[in-house]
Parts: sequence; C-alpha cells; structure tokens
Amino acid sequence: MRIAAVRQTALSMLIALGLTPIVAAAAEPDGAALYQANCARCHGADGKAGTFAGMLTRAPSLLQSAAARGDASALPDRIRSIEKHEHVVSKLSPDELAAIAGAVHDMATAVKP
Repeated sequence: MRIAAVRQTALSMLIALGLTPIVAAAAEPDGAALYQANCARCHGADGKAGTFAGMLTRAPSLLQSAAARGDASALPDRIRSIEKHEHVVSKLSPDELAAIAGAVHDMATAVKP
C-alpha cells in the first residue's frame, strides 16, 4: 500500500508541474521532418520535384498539385493510393503519414497559384 501512495503522489506532482502536455506534444510526429526523410528525394525539399530522382520517376511538383492544395484530411489516402509511394508508405504509421500529408498541404497552400 505504501508504494501505491508514493506513485500517486509522484503522478500528482507531475500533473501539477504540467509535464503531461510536454509528453503529449513530444509524441506527435513532425510532418516536415518526415517529409524531408521520406519524400524530398523525389519531390524535393521545396516540393518542386526538381531532383534527379524526381525527374527519373516523373514526380509531380507538390506546389501545383490540386490534391495537395485540396482537403488535407483526404491527402493521406491519396498518397497511399499512388503505387510509387508503396515502399515508403509501408514503413510509416497512419499518424506519420497524416503528419506528412499536413506538411505537404501546408507547403502547397503557402504558395500562391
């Protein structure tokens, strides 16, 4: 019983210090970093697809993509549906893919058409 009381006190102190939001924020995937690690090789760091791999695979510019500019919540399914993405998507969790989709959407909508 004494250990349970100590655990409860420690948990109460962590909550009081506000450390719970820090842990939750750290758990969210970084879409921009995941994009750079998984997508920039073909689509370019800037999304323009001006890379050698992008030219070989005919990767489109994400800045001009209607899908990237459209509904951000539909973008993970669109990314997943492209056969060329299969090798990358298979390594990502749904949360990581959603984070990448968010980064792509932000990148595409930051540029005026």
